[in-house]
Amino acid sequence: MDRKLWCSGLAWALEFALVFGVASAVSAQNKSEKSAGAGATGTLAGLGSISGTVKAPKEFKAAKVYVKNVDKNVVYMVFTEGGRYQAVDLFPGNYEVSATKNGFADSDVQKITIASGGSATADFTLKEGTYRPNQQMRSGLPKGEPLVSYDELYPSGHARETIERTCIMCHGPDFLPNKQWDESQWNAAIDLMQNPNDNAGARLVPGTFGAGDREELVAYLVKNFGPDSKKRGLAVPDQPIDEKALGKAMFIEYHIPPLANGQRGFHDAHLSQNGDIGTWTRAACKSAKWILARPRGRTTRLRVHNIAGTV
Repeated sequence: MDRKLWCSGLAWALEFALVFGVASAVSAQNKSEKSAGAGATGTLAGLGSISGTVKAPKEFKAAKVYVKNVDKNVVYMVFTEGGRYQAVDLFPGNYEVSATKNGFADSDVQKITIASGGSATADFTLKEGTYRPNQQMRSGLPKGEPLVSYDELYPSGHARETIERTCIMCHGPDFLPNKQWDESQWNAAIDLMQNPNDNAGARLVPGTFGAGDREELVAYLVKNFGPDSKKRGLAVPDQPIDEKALGKAMFIEYHIPPLANGQRGFHDAHLSQNGDIGTWTRAACKSAKWILARPRGRTTRLRVHNIAGTV
């Protein structure tokens, strides 16, 4: 069966990175499409595979199965198709495997060992749970907060348009509703964004605000995201699911350890034709490294110093 390889890097600062297990885990992600359905056959030499079923008391589509290599800090994720899944071309080693689907309780974690050239099986049965709308959010924000529509979260008006071309452009729509700041705090935040001497430089450059825009913006922020507001999240409407297409996808996540001070940021990830993933990583915007994560676990670093504000 023909297997296209779709790969894209995801490398961001801690707030934008995908996190597994602990808040300080930072990951660079790529995406590859493989045949994960029951008809997939064969793996690359020296690698292994895992397959199985996911059952539940009521009908579902495209449950997620996570296959985490605990030796290499690599996480594979595939979707079920017709209740079956398969992940191929896995590094040999020890794995933790689990299944999840919105509306059901997460499965137990199964510990599996995959040998070179070998295959393993892990079956799961999900129990009914609570359905929760999808949420637009960054890691670290509470998952139990009320979810509302975009128009309810951000009432329309000129101030919202200002927010959309400034705050939301970088921070996303889930950042402001969880601040609950007063007027002085919002003004201090805007001052920081306009400060050319900050480590990252001025993000709100001269000319960002027209006459009266800043005052209008602060009043809007205090009214909707002030001390008396409630923390809320953005509800994302469900999208149609093409289970057959998702059943051919595999997501691979390479975990990069944090720095000694717990800070690390990633951006501009690139994928080579032989599967190497390269990304810039920076600490406090004062130095940067080019990290090349190779599929076999070897890592090459090119260190670059004194490039504050240019990374």
